[in-house]
Amino acid sequence: MGTSNLMNELANEPAQEVRNYDFQQAGRLNEAHLQALTSLHEALVRNLIAAFANALRTSFELKLAAIEELPFAQLIPQIPDTAYVVSILFQPQHTLGGIQMDLSLVFPILDLLLGGTGSSQIPDRGLTEIEEHLLQDVVQLICAELERTWKSLEVAVSPGERQKPANLSKFILPGEKVLVLRLLGKLPQSEGALNIFFPAGTAAAMLRKLFKSAPAVAVRPSAPSAGQRIQERLLECACGVDLAIPGIKVSLAEILHLEPGKLLDLGIPVTTPAVLSLEGQEWFESFPVRAGSLRAAKLGNRARRRSQNG
Repeated sequence: MGTSNLMNELANEPAQEVRNYDFQQAGRLNEAHLQALTSLHEALVRNLIAAFANALRTSFELKLAAIEELPFAQLIPQIPDTAYVVSILFQPQHTLGGIQMDLSLVFPILDLLLGGTGSSQIPDRGLTEIEEHLLQDVVQLICAELERTWKSLEVAVSPGERQKPANLSKFILPGEKVLVLRLLGKLPQSEGALNIFFPAGTAAAMLRKLFKSAPAVAVRPSAPSAGQRIQERLLECACGVDLAIPGIKVSLAEILHLEPGKLLDLGIPVTTPAVLSLEGQEWFESFPVRAGSLRAAKLGNRARRRSQNG
């Protein structure tokens, strides 16, 4: 009787679906991994935007287009022969990754660094020694922001040497999986890819530390208080902004003799910063710069530091 009941129970259970196991899917990123990596590197994008805009003194847009995991052999054909590729070293993993920049970004960035306007024209030649030396500073900037983003994961990043696209198969084993951060950069007159890739094993080590440090229980956000609601409404308000150099004195005679084309000596060094004021209150030392076709101000020290230093 007992055996009969057991057989009836087994017959009433829903049939289980059996599937073939795909070993190639083992270790691949799942939805939770992608969300964690995307959230982490959105901060990297914001930091790179600020760093590039500060270094180039012009507007710079950057967005994270995708995060992909694929064998390095599949990535190699996607890298143009003319692209600028440089290796980067990860510690303490002792692994190598790389940064790839399209020439449509490289040459405008070089033009801006050399005092130009960021022309979108791409010369029909390779990079000169001076240009490669300048690009080392750009690579160092990217590595610094990568290390800053991964600081909590205890990953150090340092720049390596330039790699020819034709020799990339000797750089990382073709069968090794890599994680690719596909970034799209945009300057006022040009745009192009800025991709960062590194071994999937390094990414796995990052994910382990990332999930280990994450809180076990998600805290439900509380409703905003009355003060927070007022702050949100205030963010939509406009305020008067003024950029000026205080303390300039010019004689009335010079003003009366002004005419088109004449230079007016203001009596101050060209390195003297202006002061950015909000509603009449001085806030920052600033320097006039260009952001595309618009005027802008690059912020420096707080104005009170300037006044304390005399």
